[in-house]
Amino acid sequence: MQLRNRQNDSIVLQSKYKIEDGFSAGRIFLNNAIKLGEYFLEAFSKSSFNRPVRDYKGNRKVLVVENILDFKGTPGEKERTSILADFQLLSEGGELVDGLTSKIAFKAADSIGNPFEVSGLVLENEKPILSFHTTYAGMGSFTLTPNCKEFL
Repeated sequence: MQLRNRQNDSIVLQSKYKIEDGFSAGRIFLNNAIKLGEYFLEAFSKSSFNRPVRDYKGNRKVLVVENILDFKGTPGEKERTSILADFQLLSEGGELVDGLTSKIAFKAADSIGNPFEVSGLVLENEKPILSFHTTYAGMGSFTLTPNCKEFL
């Protein structure tokens, strides 16, 4: 686990926690040397850490403030500065079968793995056949019945 300063991309804290049955529990303590501002709390496994491109397993933005009771939000916090970098479609059962209704899940994330809210349309012959939108943490699902005859 590491805490990365968003402003200068420096690592300000690193800790290791034992993983048991795919889960880990731990605490982090921030001392007074940590400056106020935005950070990313990033978690990864040993194998994902050693890859050429790190595959973070968990990534959350953390805001360090002087006093939580006085906190009123950050200026411009409603503005999105990140862009969609990863959009995955995952069909239930792994395959789409002609004429069989399938549930399709999707996951959207920005370039550092944070959830990304999206909405869109599925088109057939340039006509919308359904719309979708994220329901929680950059994820959502919809049902689709493939029709291969339209493409023959």
